[in-house]
Amino acid sequence: MITGEFSAARVFARPLSEVWRGYSDPALRKRWRSIPGSRGSFSVDFRPGGRELAEGIFAPSGTDETIRSTTEFLDIVDGERIVLASSLRVDDVLRWASLVTLVFRGDDLTTSVTHTEQYTFLAYDGDGADDEAHLRGSLSLQWNRFELALDQR
Repeated sequence: MITGEFSAARVFARPLSEVWRGYSDPALRKRWRSIPGSRGSFSVDFRPGGRELAEGIFAPSGTDETIRSTTEFLDIVDGERIVLASSLRVDDVLRWASLVTLVFRGDDLTTSVTHTEQYTFLAYDGDGADDEAHLRGSLSLQWNRFELALDQR
């Protein structure tokens, strides 16, 4: 088992109301939170106690992997914060679980989102360093997809 924590922030050149809508609106959320690949499914119930489920077949190494991401929303304060618990399974093996806190600060021009994640890797490759790098790197990719989703409204 490997545990750790990291924080990252991104400033979006968009008003707080638009960034919040990207996180809270199910149709927009599906655009950036769904699993890339084939045979995917996505559902979200964005409220405290609600869940999000994203599944799909992904082949990053040339071999199909079934990915299942599960999220439970623990606390939501509109326009201010989201606290959630998430887990990821690859081929039915629980790889990691996380507690994530998202803090939103903004105005009519820009919005800062701070993502703080406490994670536990339960199954990993080698010494886990690549898995930790993947987790951190996937956040940047998600934020890129997030911005594209907002552009496609």
